[in-house]
Amino acid sequence: MSAELKTPKINTHYHSHHAMRIAFHLASVWWLVESGFHWSGLAILTANYVVGALSITVGFHRYFSHKSFKTNRFFQFATAFIGCCQLQGGPIAWAAIHRHHHRESDQPQDLHSPAQGFYQAHYGWLLNPSTYEVAFGKGLPDLNKFKELVWLDRYNFIPPILYFIALWWGGEWYAARNPGTLIDGTYVLFWGGILRVVLLWHVTWSVNSICHIWGTRVFATKDDSRNNLWVALLSLGEGWHNNHHKYPSSARNGIGWRQPDVSYYFILLMKRIGIVKDIRR
Repeated sequence: MSAELKTPKINTHYHSHHAMRIAFHLASVWWLVESGFHWSGLAILTANYVVGALSITVGFHRYFSHKSFKTNRFFQFATAFIGCCQLQGGPIAWAAIHRHHHRESDQPQDLHSPAQGFYQAHYGWLLNPSTYEVAFGKGLPDLNKFKELVWLDRYNFIPPILYFIALWWGGEWYAARNPGTLIDGTYVLFWGGILRVVLLWHVTWSVNSICHIWGTRVFATKDDSRNNLWVALLSLGEGWHNNHHKYPSSARNGIGWRQPDVSYYFILLMKRIGIVKDIRR
């Protein structure tokens, strides 16, 4: 491991990560079976899901991995912080794995290619020691220079803990002011935290698995990347994966109005506000 990154062992202990994911899945199933569906829960889930998804698609993917636009240092940190709250690692580790994927896409060294089976592409790669060697090796020179990003990568488990505490406290605050309400700390923590994380995991992993197996190929790329409408809708634009592999540095994955790309629309909004500039297309 790089002396510069000095990552704690918890980041590379994939058995612990595996146990956490199993616990989150079991908790999600148990809660849904016991409590059932509630519109208020769906609203809490949707709000947190959209924020979380954008932190991955716009932040970890299009900005940190591909530098498809420029922004200020504060927005860079804020996006990285919220991205860590999705329990997908830190910005440097995430970008290192993704850049590796583009270099080795659907080749033997690709960490999550369906050529090695659907399970390997969707989840098995997270149990591969090589994944953590790529993620927490030397880092990335263009990102290592930001001390706050190195800190976030090193202690990427702190932001989600703070996020979960904030969700619980917000629910308790609401319950104290609305006696008899269904919504309390545990309720908000589940819908806005645990279930949101599980859903976003699978949507993110689906870009690796589904979008290299099922869908349309507009461009003859050197890999098996495909455009998939359903993944695109759930991932706010990341499902236009064949387009992305053709133009990886573009901030826009969806081409034309028939390929909705919410993440790109958000980038345009940030440009209009003055937070984002030099968008690459």
